[in-house]
Parts: sequence; structure tokens; C-alpha cells
Amino acid sequence: MWRRIFAVILLPTITAVQTVAQDGAAQSNDKPATKAAAGKRPAYESFTYYNQIRRGTTEDAVVVLEATGWASTPDHPVTDVVPVKLEFEPAPGLTVRSLRFPKPMKHKFDSSPKPVAVTIASYLPIQFKIRADANAPLGPLSLKGRLTFQTIDYKAVVTPEKQIDVEIRLVVVEHGAKVNEAAQWPVSKTPVALIVVLLVFSPVLVPLGLIVMGVCGLSTGDVGCE
Repeated sequence: MWRRIFAVILLPTITAVQTVAQDGAAQSNDKPATKAAAGKRPAYESFTYYNQIRRGTTEDAVVVLEATGWASTPDHPVTDVVPVKLEFEPAPGLTVRSLRFPKPMKHKFDSSPKPVAVTIASYLPIQFKIRADANAPLGPLSLKGRLTFQTIDYKAVVTPEKQIDVEIRLVVVEHGAKVNEAAQWPVSKTPVALIVVLLVFSPVLVPLGLIVMGVCGLSTGDVGCE
């Protein structure tokens, strides 16, 4: 019984830890798989969490860079490397804010004296929020901008600075309109309430659960662990 109880309590924590571990593992290969083959021009993909954006609300969006090698981010810049920068042109009724870049990994290049903090450029998601004003124009809108960056190849050679034009197509609807989740979303989205619960209770639940499971595993008698 106790095993089942603590399994239910600890499952969200374990799942969250596994997700973080998998994300880190995806960035741990020395020569990562890349959608943008060597010599091919870098590309991008854009996503919005909902298929439409309501007036007076904020929507999550992602632009994913697809290039070759590694990149630097503004939060963890690398000396003499232009970090990834995402900028948008002014759009009527729309505001972009809260840009978030992926957490980098430590990578040791053959020619570098020590590891540096870099991010795999083959799939580099940049998350941000789009705010539609209460008076934003209804109907289709395009949010245009550009990605600026430099990449580091597998031999630690810094490539020339590059720019990619990006465009996000949006449909603005009335504030009370019904919107649906888009078909694709490239990053995990953990509910805020679950994050709060995990942060508050995990220091108590995790050690307690491990202790109970350990006792049940060592017990040879019937102590109500099943």
C-alpha cells in the first residue's frame, strides 16, 4: 500500500527529473545530429501554443534555430562569438517580451584549454511571449524579425556572422473567442501549479518516499508495504 501511495506522490517529481535529464542528454553528444546538414543554409521553425491569439491576452511562442555546430546565448556568452539574438520589427497591437534561451552545456573543444558553455545549434528553441493589445487589429497578422548568430563548428572554428529573416503568422480574435492548442509545440510545458507543488514539497516527499521504499525493500515480513 505504502509503495503505491508514494509512487503516486513521487511520480510527478520523477517525471520532471527524467525530462530534465533527457533534455540534458540530448545536448551531451560531441557531434550532435543536425537537421541542417553541413554546407546547407541555416533555417528556422516557428510555433505558437494556440492557433489564435485573443485581444488583451498573452500567448507563448517559440522560434527554433536549425544550424550546424554549436552556438552561444546571451545568458552565457562565449568570448569572440556573437550570441544568438532574436529581434522583431514593430507590429500594430503586438508586443514581444520575456525571451528565454535554452540552458547551455559544457563542451570541451580540442583547441580550447577548458570547457565552454555552448548550446547545440541543430535545434535551438527560443521561447518568448506575444502580447495582443486590447485594440489589436482583428484577423491575420505577421510578426517579422531576424535571427542573428555565429556558430562554432566541430573543429572550434567560429563561422562568419549570419542572419535569418523570420516570420510568425498570427490570427487575432476577440477577447472572448474560443481558441485551441496548436497541433505542434516543440518544448515541454509544465503547469505552473505543478512546478510550485514540486518545489514546495519535494524536499520532504523525496527523502521520505525513498526511506519508506528502502524499508519495504529490506523487510521480510508483512509491514503493509504492498
